[in-house]
Amino acid sequence: MSSNTAVRHYRFDRFELRPRDRCLLDDGKPVPIATRAFDVLVMLVERAGDLVSKEELLQTAWAGLVVEENNLQVQVSTLRKLLGPQTIATVPGRGYRLATPVSSAESGARAAAAASEPAKTEPPLSNDDASPIYGRDEDLLALRNMISAHALVTIVGPAGIGKTRVAEALARDVRDVFAEGVRVIEFAQLADPALLTVTVSRALRIAISDPDSALELTAQALAGQHVLLVLDNCEHLLDAVDRLVSDLRKHAPTVHVLVTSQELLRHPDEHVYRIGPLALPAEATAASARSAGATELFVARVQALEPRFELTDANVRAVIDICRRLDGIPLALELAAARVPLLGLEGVRERLDERFRLLTAGSRLALRKHQTLRAALEWSYSLLSEPEQRVFDRLGVFAGGFSLDEAQQLARDDAIDDWAVLDHLGALVNKSLVIAEAGTATRYRMLETARAFALERLASRHGTSHMMRRHGEVMRALFERFWSDTVRDVAVSARFAEFAPDLDNLRGAVRWAMEADLRTAVALVGAAGASYYLDWLQVKSEGWSWCRSLKPVIDDAIPPLEAARFWLACAELGTATSLDVVAHDARKAIAIYRDAADRRGLYQSCNALCYALTLAGRIDEASQAFEEMTKWLDTTWPAWFRAMLPNMASMLFAEAEQEDKAREYILEQLALDRQSRNLSGELNALGMLVDQDVRQGHAERAVETAREIVARYQPDLGFDTALTLCKSATALMAAGHLDEAETIYRQALSSLRRNYGSGAFVLDDMALLLARRGCIDDAARVSAYAEAVYARLGRQPRLVARRNRERLLALLSDERSADALAKLFEEGRRLTEDEACALACPLEPAAREGPRNPARPEPDPATRAPKERRPP
Repeated sequence: MSSNTAVRHYRFDRFELRPRDRCLLDDGKPVPIATRAFDVLVMLVERAGDLVSKEELLQTAWAGLVVEENNLQVQVSTLRKLLGPQTIATVPGRGYRLATPVSSAESGARAAAAASEPAKTEPPLSNDDASPIYGRDEDLLALRNMISAHALVTIVGPAGIGKTRVAEALARDVRDVFAEGVRVIEFAQLADPALLTVTVSRALRIAISDPDSALELTAQALAGQHVLLVLDNCEHLLDAVDRLVSDLRKHAPTVHVLVTSQELLRHPDEHVYRIGPLALPAEATAASARSAGATELFVARVQALEPRFELTDANVRAVIDICRRLDGIPLALELAAARVPLLGLEGVRERLDERFRLLTAGSRLALRKHQTLRAALEWSYSLLSEPEQRVFDRLGVFAGGFSLDEAQQLARDDAIDDWAVLDHLGALVNKSLVIAEAGTATRYRMLETARAFALERLASRHGTSHMMRRHGEVMRALFERFWSDTVRDVAVSARFAEFAPDLDNLRGAVRWAMEADLRTAVALVGAAGASYYLDWLQVKSEGWSWCRSLKPVIDDAIPPLEAARFWLACAELGTATSLDVVAHDARKAIAIYRDAADRRGLYQSCNALCYALTLAGRIDEASQAFEEMTKWLDTTWPAWFRAMLPNMASMLFAEAEQEDKAREYILEQLALDRQSRNLSGELNALGMLVDQDVRQGHAERAVETAREIVARYQPDLGFDTALTLCKSATALMAAGHLDEAETIYRQALSSLRRNYGSGAFVLDDMALLLARRGCIDDAARVSAYAEAVYARLGRQPRLVARRNRERLLALLSDERSADALAKLFEEGRRLTEDEACALACPLEPAAREGPRNPARPEPDPATRAPKERRPP
């Protein structure tokens, strides 16, 4: 028999298969086997390492017959009983694969000759198999350039991020670039690294008689070939993949390799592409969502199951929120979309806190490890060492990210020191379970899905309570440092930026401490509130809610200086509440600081007291507090900290209508804030100059400064700038620039509600704008609402706002009768915050001629004056 017609015998494990003789031997002894089972086995053995589809097996074993799929399952079950349960692997929904190495019974010479033949490569997917890929255009362009320029490229990313989908799309995109084509070889089901090269050789149709020589023979067969090998899901086989790549680089340098893995290969020639989550929309509109990868994928998957589903402006916020909370991870989005037909959008949204129970659907064609979100993460977790698993579990208590120092403080124990934490954190970054975010100082974070899994694992170790206590201690140490750093001579923006990312960690620590350790809660709120952290981040109302909850627990068990700092925080954060309460809290802090001779504490507490008394119109008392404040000033403090004194002085002299002295102090504050590069403080001073120019009738100068403020304003600038924006809008309104003023008022209103919990301090100014727009009834209602808020807080508007209110009342009196105004004012006092804001901002300027806003009460004809006059 010639070599061309030689019949191959195949050997695997202890078995020998002789297709021509229709014989299966077990250690040389014949094994009884049914005809159909034998035909299935022959096909699996001849294509060892390849996926053989159910359709192919049915057509081979039952040629010309139409049979149910369970007939194939019966034969596979029979073979597993004969060969061992691990011999045949099932690929759910697709087919089967022989999972053991196979060698040919032919001579080594014949096998070597076969190996010397050019490898047969073929595209991984036909065009019919290509499903759309969303939000990856930039990734694919970058990868195409990389794989053309470099012989080894690794796509790295966490489980479920879409590495395989991107690799397959790239393979289709570049198949014409490589003369011998592209071949995708998937390793997720391969457990034994020793079988990797055999798997590759079988996928390339390279006949290998001896597994020990497979690596060398595969490289020889690919020599001179311009082919792309896509090696998918390699994270558990990195050493074996590295050996394969090294041999290919040595013997077949024209071969290009694309690897997908959760971890770097760390080969010298490796070029890494880290793939991130799909993008979220820039705006909460249907038009924006249709062009963002995350929402585009989610909607497409929902529509595949529910064709009537449409993305609209009515449901877009729910869609975006689901995509955001799932981190834009394609796998999680697909699993969530599969639940929408059953639960609806809101049902899915409400259940995301139980995401591992919710996200269990998925395509039957998906790998087992990707059929549920939990399975994907369990796969990644299983690849960690036990110490790495412990560190991963512990890091889950961080919310919003963490620094290296924080990670070391939290995760270390008797067996894991700081250096070990560093090593394990590096391993978690390399394995894509933690993300390193480069910046001035590197910070780390987990995607929320990975964090939820880590917390679940921590709970299974019964470690949640202990680690939350540790997290509270870490955050307390951080914010104690923040408090002590307040008077350190560092640029204020840099100082606050260093600590800004830990807001979510502070929130989590305070929530835990309020239930488990009240002293830690008091210390955290005191350090963050009294040192301007919460004010700088514009979340004063949130901080005040913490203060209000903790006030009842302050007793002699709290160390005096911690208590003083807490009362100071209450005074700093409570300015949107009763000013009498603020003054009371400031005096409590002053008393403790005076006993302790704490100069800095006295300076800040006197400032808080003076501010509250000035807003309340109690100028004589405010002046006394200011005089004491000046005694505690230390000229060695940073410029931004010293700038509080001229700021307070300018407010007092403005109320006394001593405009020259007020301007002198404003300019002093401006110089100090510019010296310390405190942009928010600088804009605050400019806003005070705007108000002064409006008071004195310098309209052009006021508008010029107002526009400078608006141009330089940044939403994340730090400290509250809403009132400064409000002053700028009021200057523009006074000069007749109503549209420009309204746009700025809207922006200021949103910011001020977030920081203070009420928009009354902007609505008071906006009421006059409404009247000048001709919305007389709404102007009266909004003004009455704002006045009621001021009365409840025991404070008065600033001088410009008081004069504008006088103008408004005169205008309203011209337009409505006294009885009509009384009724409108009563309606305004009964409004809620949301209703008042809806009246002030009913429509965008371009839409004013559209339908009436349903939030606005219909006017009562009885409230109208006998004659409607045109507004000024």
